[in-house]
Amino acid sequence: MFGISLFIHKPLRQFVTRIDSSCRLCLFVKISKHVFGMFKDILAGFVYLPPIGSSGYATERHVGIDLLEYYISYLEIDVFQYHLLLMGDINARTANIPDFILPDTVDNVPQLRDHSGILTNNYEPRNSLDNVCNQQGHLLLDFCKTHSLLIAYGRVGDDKSVGNYTYISSTGKSIIDYVLLCENVFHCIANIYIDDRT
Repeated sequence: MFGISLFIHKPLRQFVTRIDSSCRLCLFVKISKHVFGMFKDILAGFVYLPPIGSSGYATERHVGIDLLEYYISYLEIDVFQYHLLLMGDINARTANIPDFILPDTVDNVPQLRDHSGILTNNYEPRNSLDNVCNQQGHLLLDFCKTHSLLIAYGRVGDDKSVGNYTYISSTGKSIIDYVLLCENVFHCIANIYIDDRT
């Protein structure tokens, strides 16, 4: 049995609205733009994606990142009207592979020289202590590129330039939990701290 809970600080409750989704592995809410002084509301998704091949997908037609993509596409809202923020246990490993499209040289295309984001590559570098990238990780990286999302771990707060492990067991260590956000939401994340459990 899987489930997701979201606790909202009472003074913020008026700014958060649940968005209906039939997915039992995802919980979506709209956070008012007034909370962070933004021009668009934030669509926040809290996600649990079981490992590929697990019984967690027994009743689902899609698995892994494809399931997340499916449920986002069927929300009864226009997701492009929001800043996107996703977080949770995604069971993907992405190593240090870039989560954005690397720029080609644009010297011969003047109208693209000053384009922000993807082409100018102004993103803070990301570090990860986990050097493994699995199939689900490649799909997550493609998902990030498609939706212009960046992985916050290894880029923000106490975890900046570290990329600490989020899962530690007797069989090994990995990063399988993520905070994914669009560039415009980065300033809303004050800190990411991952407790050292070694």
